[in-house]
Amino acid sequence: MGWPWSRTTLDDFARALPFEHLLRKRSPDEALARWRTEAAAWAGCESPRVALLLDCAGDMEAARDTATCWRLQAWPHCVLVATGSGAQSVAEWARARGMHVACMPGLSSGLPGIADWVLPARAGDLLHPSLAGVVALAARRGADAVAWDWLEGQRRGRRLSLSFRHRAPWRDDLAELDHDQRGRAFAVPASAWTGAGVEEAWQVRMGHPATSPHVHPEPLQVLPPGGCGQEFSPHRAEALFKVAFEDGPNGPRPAQAATGVSVVVLYRDRAELTLRALRSVVAQRFSGRLQLVLVDNQSSADTRDVIRRYLGTLPQSVESVLVEYDAPFNHSRQCNLGIEAATQEVVLMLNNDVELLDADAVDTMARWAMVPGIATAGACIVDAEGQPRGGGFRCRRTPGAESNSPVEEASGAAAARSRMTVGNTFACVAMRRQAYRELGGLDELAFPVGYNDVDFCLRATAAGWRHVNLAGCRATHAVGASRSKTDEVAQKLALRVAHPWVPVVALRERDVEPVNLPEAKLPDPP
Repeated sequence: MGWPWSRTTLDDFARALPFEHLLRKRSPDEALARWRTEAAAWAGCESPRVALLLDCAGDMEAARDTATCWRLQAWPHCVLVATGSGAQSVAEWARARGMHVACMPGLSSGLPGIADWVLPARAGDLLHPSLAGVVALAARRGADAVAWDWLEGQRRGRRLSLSFRHRAPWRDDLAELDHDQRGRAFAVPASAWTGAGVEEAWQVRMGHPATSPHVHPEPLQVLPPGGCGQEFSPHRAEALFKVAFEDGPNGPRPAQAATGVSVVVLYRDRAELTLRALRSVVAQRFSGRLQLVLVDNQSSADTRDVIRRYLGTLPQSVESVLVEYDAPFNHSRQCNLGIEAATQEVVLMLNNDVELLDADAVDTMARWAMVPGIATAGACIVDAEGQPRGGGFRCRRTPGAESNSPVEEASGAAAARSRMTVGNTFACVAMRRQAYRELGGLDELAFPVGYNDVDFCLRATAAGWRHVNLAGCRATHAVGASRSKTDEVAQKLALRVAHPWVPVVALRERDVEPVNLPEAKLPDPP
């Protein structure tokens, strides 16, 4: 099997598709050697047939770029399915170059008769020559869906510059609903395609009940920046989470409100911090029953008096409970005691150095905590200027030294959007009291001080629970103001021993990384 382009075009191709050629500093000759090796190894494979569902509307030159990439696939059983207004023109162009083509200007029904697997693309998408092979091999191993990392490329005529690398899991329900940048970069069996066009590809992805998706951790595609914005509507949210949704102050929210919330606050002295946290809770717009559970760890008499006087000023609708913990500091034990004293169906853990900024935060977080399968609903921690500084946990891809935690707080752009996470800090988190009990609470022995929330959330994730972080629920957190620093190396080591799967999950988490690659010239389609 020969390379279908001239040597000059190959040089351009290697520069224009900056996958391993630029990321790994591979030469054009090395790229050609890989293509030949793969093509020879796969030449005898009889299945599956992999189809590229190409939306040919718009720029015909861009559509031919994408079709050319599909022509270069090393997998021997590739079909181009041309759809959209320019389908006939692109189909004729592709047939003249020996490609297997199906022309379907309308909806893409009937795909199972054309191919076994299908992946959507739009005009201008650039595809790695190994992409079809990655999909085919994953399918042969039993995967029921395939997703891959991708690069963000800005086209200026025949020039291409890359700015970001996007890492993505198979699904991230909240992120997909809020702003879908992954309406492509995935493949499913043709039988799972619902007859939608490429513009509705994200709906196919979100509706596909994959149980064993394969996630390829290397970029196999170049997509234009910005993605395709989707309206986060109650109807779409209901289809995903299987509960009723409604429009709320910060967008769609679960329709079922919590009947009551117990807010658990731990403190030791620092009365001014504790009062600020409590006032931000009492000022919330929440129509259910509100209970304040305060766990006092050997505070001074003056502090206790200040807190009691404040509690005496609360409206009758707000219940308060004081729990005395007269023992050396054990954060896990104190949290467990506070939740044992709580009586409402949802518990909100709140550090005494946290202040809620959004008036509907308690109501919104409690609603999400009530959704079946959700273990925790966390808030977005912002700084004094309102910039996101913490928004749920993300797995470290390279934890480095053994003394490092396998997770870290997401920040910046990641924290600025609602999304699924592997956990949330207990500085501000809501959960059903029953779920907390089912998961065994915090570990008072292995994690008495720090990283107890990380351990709890990772245990929940491993057990099949999910966590959400809500960008619309903002809070400030004076990190470390509520307790003194301690040596937590032992807890970090314990985390890595107890949860060795975290670095693997890190490769599948949605993320965006800047890349510094030289601008390339796109070759002219032959």
